[in-house]
Amino acid sequence: MKKSVLNRLVFSALTIGTLAFLSPAEAAIQVNPIPNLPANFIKGADVSMLPEMESLGAKFYDIDGTPMDALQIMKNHGINWIRVRIWNNPKDGPGGGGNTTEERAIEMAKRAKALGLKVLVDFHYSDWWADPGKQHTPKAWEKHDKDQLVKDVYEYTTKVLNDFKAAG
Repeated sequence: MKKSVLNRLVFSALTIGTLAFLSPAEAAIQVNPIPNLPANFIKGADVSMLPEMESLGAKFYDIDGTPMDALQIMKNHGINWIRVRIWNNPKDGPGGGGNTTEERAIEMAKRAKALGLKVLVDFHYSDWWADPGKQHTPKAWEKHDKDQLVKDVYEYTTKVLNDFKAAG
């Protein structure tokens, strides 16, 4: 197990190190357009980690090397939806994955809306990563019985959606 994690970290470091020596145009990935897609076809990207990356100093460049907001680059290249994962209290989890709180998700939604992008909010109902294979109850809810958990989910969802609505 430890060796597997170490191998992945070394591989990631080598990959990132290699990409650091390439110009933005050389490192770009080309995705060819698909002809005749309907105008409402969803072309999305998960940007949950973007605020964390920006807080750590990440910079983004368009294919010609022009520094630009990451969401603007995505829009310029066909993205019309963004996805933000949201955790109840990521500080109670192991961290990473963007640490997206409700506040960060709202800020990303505002940025996206200003560019004309649509937003999908992906509730994890956890303090950390959740998927069909694992679901960890948020620390604040872990001692609650089933009836209280139903109430917790309802109240949390209602609060977040109302906060998004109030934020525009």
